[in-house]
Amino acid sequence: MRDPERPVELTTDGNALTIRPMTEGTKGARVARSLKRVNDKHGKALKRLGE
Repeated sequence: MRDPERPVELTTDGNALTIRPMTEGTKGARVARSLKRVNDKHGKALKRLGE
């Protein structure tokens, strides 16, 4: 099933580009979940630091 909102994982071996949906077990999915938690908890402070 295609979902335009679903995050994808991009990889390359130098010759080919592979695009596949992120699954719960991929490293990228774990990083995305962690980033969301950090942004939810510290988003305002991080935004001020970036200004």
